[in-house]
Order: sequence, then structure tokens, then C-alpha cells
Amino acid sequence: SVAQYALDQARAMVDFQARDLGRWLEAQRTNAALLAANDQTLAIADRASLRGWNREASHLDLRGQAVAFGFAEADFIGASGHSLFGADDAPVEAAIAAAAKKSFATGEPALVDLHVDAKGGGPRFGYVAPALARPGAKNPELAIYAELTARDFLQPFVREWRFQKNAKGAGLLARREGDDIVLLIGLPGDDGALMSRRQPYAKSTMPAAVFMRGEAQAMRGLGSNGVPVFAAGQKAPGTDWELVAWIDEADALAELNSVARMAGLLAAFGVAACWIIAGFLWQSQQLVRARADRRFRVTFEKAPIGMGHIGLDGQLLRVNQRLCEILGYSLEELLATDVCRLNAPEQHAEVTSRLAKVRTGAMEEYASERQYIRKDGSVVDIALSVVLVRGEADEPDYLMSVFEDISRRKAAEEGLRTSEERFRLALAGSNEGLWDWQPETGESHYSPRWKAMLGYSNNEIEDHESAWRRVAEPRALDIVRQQFAEIRAGKRTTFEFETRMRHKDGRWLDILSRGQPVFNADGRMIRVVGTDIDITLRKSHEAELRLAAMVYTSTREGIVVTGADEKILMVNPAFERITGYDEASIRGQTMRVLQSGRQGREFYQAMWQSIQEVGYFSGEIWNRRKNGEIYPQLATISAMIGEAGEVTNYIGVFSDIGRLKQSETQLEFLAHHDPLTHLPNRLLLRLRVEHAIERARRSGTIGAVLFLDLDRFKTIN
Repeated sequence: SVAQYALDQARAMVDFQARDLGRWLEAQRTNAALLAANDQTLAIADRASLRGWNREASHLDLRGQAVAFGFAEADFIGASGHSLFGADDAPVEAAIAAAAKKSFATGEPALVDLHVDAKGGGPRFGYVAPALARPGAKNPELAIYAELTARDFLQPFVREWRFQKNAKGAGLLARREGDDIVLLIGLPGDDGALMSRRQPYAKSTMPAAVFMRGEAQAMRGLGSNGVPVFAAGQKAPGTDWELVAWIDEADALAELNSVARMAGLLAAFGVAACWIIAGFLWQSQQLVRARADRRFRVTFEKAPIGMGHIGLDGQLLRVNQRLCEILGYSLEELLATDVCRLNAPEQHAEVTSRLAKVRTGAMEEYASERQYIRKDGSVVDIALSVVLVRGEADEPDYLMSVFEDISRRKAAEEGLRTSEERFRLALAGSNEGLWDWQPETGESHYSPRWKAMLGYSNNEIEDHESAWRRVAEPRALDIVRQQFAEIRAGKRTTFEFETRMRHKDGRWLDILSRGQPVFNADGRMIRVVGTDIDITLRKSHEAELRLAAMVYTSTREGIVVTGADEKILMVNPAFERITGYDEASIRGQTMRVLQSGRQGREFYQAMWQSIQEVGYFSGEIWNRRKNGEIYPQLATISAMIGEAGEVTNYIGVFSDIGRLKQSETQLEFLAHHDPLTHLPNRLLLRLRVEHAIERARRSGTIGAVLFLDLDRFKTIN
């Protein structure tokens, strides 16, 4: 009958459209997985984990990535169900949260059902896919929500279906919510009904309700606008949506009756009419599919990353222009090239193994970083994301692959590793303890060397500013506050001060602390990175040097330091006072300028022989002052020996013994002479007689003594 024919056409149309919708949804699911595994997407996610990240700029970057993969919007969803780009990490809509929970649990993209959120603009849907932190990582902390709008992406599948020449039909999407059926995508010109018009599930005679209750797959009934229709329903693959196709009964019957009258007695013409109707249906669907294909083709060709379809045998089936540019081939050359030949030789076995796993269905998707060989023989680093696309019978069909040139990133990473290694070696060589402090939260990081400097193992002290407060002397906190205020006021650019910290064993260490502040885009200080150096030994040496300098300048003995060439380098104030020469006038000369001439060459030869053999000389030297006065000095000259055993310096220490010599002469005179008359006394006479006798004995001669007696001399004496 004419009515049955119209129902059959509606059923065939909805079956065709449901399969087409299912394939399109699977393509979007695949694109969401590729977007989540994309290297640029992961880089945006990495930035989002840093304190002070630019939320707005990162959101714009992610939106650009989403558009390149054919989506309208994108967002990062945390494992707690919060949006990274929402205000104050606000929780996402219930539909998104449910899909995110499922995606985190399964590790696969999950459909976000049609919903209306606070942003308005009509119903939305999409997919949540876990963002792989790095190739092979498990339990990701972030997922990406790739969003599509129903108006721009779903309505082409359910609006304006043409059945016959003059009979127009339409479609709608509905789903069950509790005891109601909710209209998701409705009739042309009735956008206000989207997600708002409801019918009772159990009692409604609306075709969508009848189909969802399983009472029929095609029927005559009343449409949502109350007009009699021929309708058919089919479940949209992978969803809870019911896809309903309908045609106005009056239009369908009028068109079909007209065709029957025109056929007359020729049954064959009726069969031809059926083919014409089917042709119209096919043309209509081809237009819908052409629009979808055009959108995909533009996305594929204009994508800023390389994209390709790879057959299960490893042969490239389709590539975009960007992939040709990355690998340096023309389109024809690349399509004629086996994908294994593009990989570095050492990776051929891995590629072959993964293709075999995909062919058997053991692997659905994978991501890795590997090296490819360009046409000119050069090597390019590629971040590869591959997802298996299945055919209508759910059999493995081909691989959707995304190729991203990461050569610059790899070079930057290598440079960063080299820089970090150089920095680590520099720190190890300088014996400095590294610290990283976040003033807003108090969180801090202390390097193992910093902790070891204070006597602690790596797990004995917490990574928080409280650890520093506990070991630093009280005044250190006041210094930090003062310098913090000076940096904010622009009076200084870095932290630098000396303080003390208590060692684990209770002793105090002298510490030199330096820090470089880091500011965010708003000018707020978000962290300070610096080093602490144990300068206890240096401070001890400085104290010793100060004491030695005080002794050097305040002692009454003259001190002179010469080089190995005997030229004077420095003298102390006592030297200047004793000799009359100031340091500026005598520097660069030798001590020969002070020689008096009273001691001959033999004396100085013996002096230097002693210095060379035993390392020092000690004795009396007669020198001449600047004013020409000759004076005696008691001197000690020592040779300073270097690490290689060579003489590096000579140090002379001397004192003026002129007064001592005068005292000795005077005492000797008084011992042998009368203090009043200054005539020799009995002791001197005795010494002289004994000396004369000894000399006569040695020489074998004789001597005589003349004795004179002065009368009354005692009266004078």
C-alpha cells in the first residue's frame, strides 16, 4: 500500500542516517583522543601546573588546538571534577563530571551527553579524553573536554530530510530522563523546544516514546507539532539518543498518489518511481555527508600539525601538507613510501610489532616520541599519536596518526639538561646549598647539600620555611623582612646577608645567604631561589688575619718581607721607625741598602749559608740608618718554603740593640776601672798579668812586672 511504502522509506532513511551519525561520532571520539595526546596540548597542561600561569592565554592556546581538531571549545578537567579554566577551579557541569569520571576509570574517551550549561548558546556535547602526561604514562591527573555545539554539529543530521520531490521530512533526537522523554534536537523553526519540551514516557503517543518503549520501529502518528506523520526510529550508536525520522502524512500520500496516477497501468513505471525516490534520498544524504566531509577535509588539510591515515599494512593512505613539509617529501612521493622506511633503522622492529598488535586488535592507540628520516637524510624528532579507526563491522580499518615536529623542543630540552648538569656541577664544586622559597605559601625546597651542611640527612628536615626559621638565628628573620621591603620598594634587586645557623650538633655556623626573587606578570614576588654558603672557616681565617695584622702593625720589632729575589715587598711601622725608611721608598730594593760596611763579605756568606742549610739565621748585624747612623740589631731571617719545596719569601724580624750595646760597654768599663779616676783597677791588672803570663808561656819568653807605690794615694782615693 501507499502508506506502507512511506513507512518503509522512513525506516530506511532513519537506518541510513543513524549509521552515518554513528560513524561521525566515532570520528569525533578519535579526534578527542588525538587532541588529548597532542604534544602542544600536553605543553599547555604542563604550564597550567606552574604557579603564576597565565590562565587566559593558556585557555586561548587550548581553544586554538581544539579548533584545529574540529571542536568548538576545550577545557582541562582535574581528577576532582574541577575545571582548570573555570572561576576558582569551579566544578564542571554534571554531564561533564560523569564523563570525566568514566574516562579516568577506563583510560578511554567518554561521551559527554547533550546538556545546557550556564554559558547558554544552546545544547552542547563532546568527549572527555585523558591527557597522557608523557608517552606510556598511566593514571593521568588531567583530562581534556573537547566540546561541540548541537546547533553547529548535530542539526545537519536531523534537519531537512527530503523524501520525495515535494514531500519534506525532518528528524529529531530524544532521550529518556526518568519518567519523561526530553526533546534534544527538535523541529525546524522550533529551537525553543531544545532540551526543554518533555512528554511522559509511559503514556505519550508521540512516535519517539513509542519507539523508545519498543512498541514499534515505524508508525503513523502525530508529530510533536500535532500534524499526522509517517515516522521511524533508531538508536544512535554509542549514545542513549533516539533518532526519529518523520514525513507529513498529507505530503507523502499526495506525492505517492500522484505518482500512482501517473503510472496508470504501467507497473514498471511505479518501480522506476521508487528508484527516483531512493535517488532523491541518496542525494540528500550525500549533501549532508558532503558537508561533514568538507569540514573534516578543511580541518585535516589546514591543521598546523602533520596528519595521516596509515593502512594496516603500513602504507600511507592519506597525508596533509604539513606532514609533507615536516618530512621533506612531495605528496605523491610520501604516499608511495612505506611508513617503516621513514623511521630510523633501529626503530623498524618496534613499528612492525605495533602494527601487528593493531591488526589483531590487541592495541587501540599509542603515543611515542621517535626519530624519522627526512628525504634529505636528516633526522627529525616527532611526537607521534596513533588511534585505531574501526569500520562499520567494528573491524580494524586504518590508523589515524598525528605527527608533530618537536625538534626545537628536543634541542631546548637538551640545552636545558646541559645547563642543569653544568649548574649542578657548579653547585657541587662550590659547596653551596641550594634553596627555593615561595613566600605566599611558605613552601620551600632544600637541596641535599643544604641539609648536609647543617648535619641533617635528606629526610630529617621538612621542605617548608619553618625548617629555616628553626635553625636560623632570630635576627635573620628581621633581615629578610627588611630586604623584602627594600626589594618591593625598588631599593635593591636581590637578597644578600650574613647570618648564623645552628648545626644539628648544636654549634653555630656562619652563613652567607644570597637569593634572586622571581616575579609573575603582575609584578608579584612568587618565589625566591638562592644559595647558602658555610663561611665559618673563612670567618675564622679572617679573625686570624686581623689578629696577625694587629701584631704586625703594633709590635716594636721591625719586620720586613721580601720575595725569593730578595726585593722588599712590605715592611711594618717599626721597621720605618728603626731604619728611617718609609715603605714606599724602600719597596722593590734589597736589604743591601742598609749595610754599614762594618761586617765583611765572609759574614754575609756565612749568614746566607745558614739560611740555605737550616732555613734561618739568627745573630747581630750592624746596619746603617737613612740618616747615616750605624746601629746594631739582633735579627732573625727565615726562608718561607712553598708546596713544591721552593723558596717563596724571606721574612726578617729585628730589634735595635744599640742601647743594649751601650749598656754592655759601660758595665764592662765599670767592672775594670775606677769610677772616680777611670784608672784600671786590680781586676783589670790581674786579667792583664794572667794574659801576659799565658802569652809568655806559649811563646817561651819571660815577662816582668813593675810595681809603683804612690804615697798618700789613699788620701786622694
